[in-house]
Amino acid sequence: MSRKRKGRDSYKICEYCHERVPSYKAFSTYRRGIKIYLCPDCAKRRGIRVKHAYQQGKPRFRRRSR
Repeated sequence: MSRKRKGRDSYKICEYCHERVPSYKAFSTYRRGIKIYLCPDCAKRRGIRVKHAYQQGKPRFRRRSR
């Protein structure tokens, strides 16, 4: 049973500079229907501001209605 080592697979490769970025820092955008990842400086250079899911008002945890 091989357990996932913490912090090992949580890296994304930046699309432009091909840096290894930790996935909580990486920006993800959709280009022509495919998902690409940007490191923070590439995203800054391209002027891409990607909001995180908790800023978009995404209903992660709905309260159960009784």
